[in-house]
Amino acid sequence: MKFKKLITLASLVGLITFLLPVVSSGNQSLAPVSEHVSEYLHVPLWYLFLIWYGAFVITFLLSLVIGKGRVLQIITSIIVILLSLFGIFVHFSLTQELVGRSTLGFGAILYYVCVLINIFAAIMIMKGDKATNEKMN
Repeated sequence: MKFKKLITLASLVGLITFLLPVVSSGNQSLAPVSEHVSEYLHVPLWYLFLIWYGAFVITFLLSLVIGKGRVLQIITSIIVILLSLFGIFVHFSLTQELVGRSTLGFGAILYYVCVLINIFAAIMIMKGDKATNEKMN
């Protein structure tokens, strides 16, 4: 269950990244859910947060219900992987639009790391541990 805890931790850290700068240039930096980003993308703040960080919210909630049943673990792991891929797509699309002449901020880099950790942990949960497989045989 150490990978379940890893998904929970990475999802929590991923949720915190909305407070960190996603784009930085010189002495300026923008948090992902700021009025400047909202005005530039012409999207309301609540909708921007829901699309951008909804995958982490759902992944976090799923990590709390990953049970001991093998089938349930595989299903939730597949959902976590799909949500993580969606998160990468949305984050890449939005940051590509925002970056321009600036660079990715600490929050954007941490977002990618958390998504990759979630994907890795979900794959490891799907593989299962050798001890579990030996007990089944």
